[in-house]
Amino acid sequence: MDLEVRKVAEARLRRSGYSALHNVICLYQDGLLTLRGIVPTHYLKQVAQQQVADLEGVRMVLNQIEVTSQFRQDLSGLPRLE
Repeated sequence: MDLEVRKVAEARLRRSGYSALHNVICLYQDGLLTLRGIVPTHYLKQVAQQQVADLEGVRMVLNQIEVTSQFRQDLSGLPRLE
């Protein structure tokens, strides 16, 4: 069941509509679902947690996602659309 819960949680994140959540990984053991990864905003960190909080078998979510502006810096070299 551990692998199944993890796969369902990661699938929900990928279907969320937010590409930044595609790289979040989930670890699950004994009712504890741990989220790990990097997102550009605190809002997306919370969205990730909300997406998986009501999964069957999940009693607690440990959100270890880091928030960093690195995503924005990576895009700074791209030309702007005007």
